Amino acid sequence: KLAFTIHPILGNIYSLLMALAMLGAALTGMMATTYYIKQRSVLFSSHCRIASFILVLIIWMFSFIGFGKLIGYIYPLGGFFGIISIFGITHKFISLKCEAEYSSKKSDI
Repeated sequence: KLAFTIHPILGNIYSLLMALAMLGAALTGMMATTYYIKQRSVLFSSHCRIASFILVLIIWMFSFIGFGKLIGYIYPLGGFFGIISIFGITHKFISLKCEAEYSSKKSDI
C-alpha cells in the first residue's frame, strides 16, 4: 500500500517485482524438490512430468487455505513429530549405549 500511496506507477512496479520474486522462489523450490525426489524414486524419475504436475496441483490447492492457517496447522504438526523423533532418537541412543556396556562387560568375563 505504501508504494501505491507514493505513486500508482511505483506501486505497479513494486507489485511486479514482488510477483517475479515469488515466482522465482517458487520455481527454485519446485525444481529442487523435483530433482531430490527424482534422484531417490524410480517411479518418479520415469514419470517426472506427470508427478511434477500432480505436485504443483497439490501445492496450488494448499494455497487456497491461506498462509496463516497453513502455518497454524503445519507448525504444530512439525513440533509433534519433532517430539516423537526426539523420543525415538533418545531411546535408540540409550539402547545402543546399554548394548555397548553389556557387550564390554561380557567380553571382560
